[in-house]
Order: sequence, then structure tokens, then C-alpha cells
Amino acid sequence: MAEQENISLVKQSIEAFNRGDLNKAVEPFDERATFLDIAAPQPHQGREAIRKAFESGRRACPDLKLSPTNWVVGENQVVMEYTISGTHKGAWELPTGAIIPPTNKRFQAKGVPVAKISGGALWA
Repeated sequence: MAEQENISLVKQSIEAFNRGDLNKAVEPFDERATFLDIAAPQPHQGREAIRKAFESGRRACPDLKLSPTNWVVGENQVVMEYTISGTHKGAWELPTGAIIPPTNKRFQAKGVPVAKISGGALWA
């Protein structure tokens, strides 16, 4: 898959996530994909588990938005620098079961995920 197609696959997921269309956001993921979240004690395994992880973040921050700032692309992976921002308006249920009550405060954070791509789908 060409490098531009790899970026398009990741962008498709991000754009759907930013619109709040979580079913579309997980479509680029393979059904057996693994999503690692540093806040989770275990990786989210499979498309449905990934959708639930996305859903949890959107419930806590309905305006959650991911904004890519830089791309590094290879034949089988995409590394993306991003800024994520939102307003903490709902209870944030962590994968550990702990719940952070709403603060109604805006936040911004930066991240650098690595997406592995195989067979035209996101794997990690």
C-alpha cells in the first residue's frame, strides 16, 4: 500500500472520530487489531473493544478532538504526532474501573501513536 494510502486510512479513522461517528472510526481497523492505551492495564483487542474505548472518551468529553500535527510514514506503518483537546463534561471511566468525576475543564495533550498496517487495515 502506498504511503499516501496509509495516511488516508488513519485520517479516515480520525475524521470519523472527530465527528463522533465511532462505528466509522473503527472501520479501518482489522477485526483482530490491538489498540494500546497507556491508561489501560491491557490492550483493547478487536474492533468492538476499540470502539468501546473511543466511546468512553467521547462520553467523558463530547467535544474530544484529535488534530494531527506531523506524519512519518513507512511502507507498513504510520507515526502521527497529534494534539488532543476537549472539555471534561462527563464521568471518565478508566479501564481500571476508576471513575473521574466531570471537572468541566478544558484540556489539551500531545501524543505519538504508531499505526501498523497490513492488508489495507490498521492493526495497532
